[in-house]
Amino acid sequence: MQVKSPNGESTIDTLLADTVALPCADLERRPFERGDVLIREGDEWPGLELLAAGRAVLVRGCHAHEQVLGVLHRGDALDVAPLVLAAERCWFTVRAVEPGYLYRLSAEQACCLAAQSPAFQRFIGRALAAQLGRLAQLVHDLAFKDVAERVSSWLYDEVAVLQPVPNGEVVVPRDLSLRELASLLGTAREVVSRTLSRLARSGVIRLEPGRIVVTDRTQLEALAHRT
Repeated sequence: MQVKSPNGESTIDTLLADTVALPCADLERRPFERGDVLIREGDEWPGLELLAAGRAVLVRGCHAHEQVLGVLHRGDALDVAPLVLAAERCWFTVRAVEPGYLYRLSAEQACCLAAQSPAFQRFIGRALAAQLGRLAQLVHDLAFKDVAERVSSWLYDEVAVLQPVPNGEVVVPRDLSLRELASLLGTAREVVSRTLSRLARSGVIRLEPGRIVVTDRTQLEALAHRT
């Protein structure tokens, strides 16, 4: 396992080796498929889990009335709140939106490292800050942006973690259902669909089966009010 934080520091695998000489082989590797529930709100916290490949959505509430709080990417922790607050239950549900795998450090090992290792404490602090930042951005967008700006902001953030293809376009996988995307953006599926169609007609994106191709990043940045 070799997951890196944004500033290039090694995360859980190297921290384990550096602090308690625990081999990475002692980490539990869990493959998953699209639609699998990786952790469930209210269940016993299984330990610290990191996405090594694939993507997932962070959710609160039951399936019929759920709120999507964000999208987790490679290197993200699934739920660190129970470790920080010494809680026994998961705060969130995490559901895979594409196949991948994760690594788990048991709750006992994670608590031991949190008590002993300053490097691990810094890692947990960054992970918690990322979750808080995700929630703060969601509240801000719902309060101050209209739907078109929210859709553009979501696309802009997706583009930021993807590599452009040779012609400069960026392909965003449509691994979120319209229902999930509408929940994330605080609107209805029909409104999201109409907004994407308008962006396509204006030349900002191109809609293709299973993906959204961003053709004009400058205009998308302006629509997202990031300029």
